[in-house]
Amino acid sequence: VKIFTKKPTMDEFYSKVIEFISFVKTGALPNNCLTFNPLPRTQTRRQRMLLKDKVAIITGGAGLNGLGFATARMMAAQGAKVAILDLAGANPQAAAAALGEGHIGLVADVTDKASCEAAVAQVKQRYGRIDVLLNNAGITQPVKFLDITDADYDRILDVRLRGTLHASQAVLPTMVAQNSGS
Repeated sequence: VKIFTKKPTMDEFYSKVIEFISFVKTGALPNNCLTFNPLPRTQTRRQRMLLKDKVAIITGGAGLNGLGFATARMMAAQGAKVAILDLAGANPQAAAAALGEGHIGLVADVTDKASCEAAVAQVKQRYGRIDVLLNNAGITQPVKFLDITDADYDRILDVRLRGTLHASQAVLPTMVAQNSGS
């Protein structure tokens, strides 16, 4: 796919990045965007359903303006059944409902291994398989860099690193047994 006919200026490049981010969030291509569709003219990308019959788990995907939910929406549009795992306060059930029928939202704390295992067991019980795990959960601290305490930093690491470990350990046995997954 050729986006530029000549080396772009930084402004042109950033403009294309903004267009791409907008596409990821909304799924709508800008009017002036050229696309390359390798499918036959009789078949559109939406009809192909790249994730048909696949089951995807997304941690931290309940924020309706976040990258996790945007990814969940794109996966659902491509035919995947999506399970959104997030904290109770983020309301993962509402996020899953916003995707349409057939998707689930489960309360899970990725810093708690038992919570991850229980949520993954519910997903496997409902759908019978797990094909995709997106470790999206993460937090930031609304403080200046020099004001971050050890406790703040430990919380960031717990969610981003330990959470990735716990969710991956909970899902991996299913993917190994299926001999597939990512």
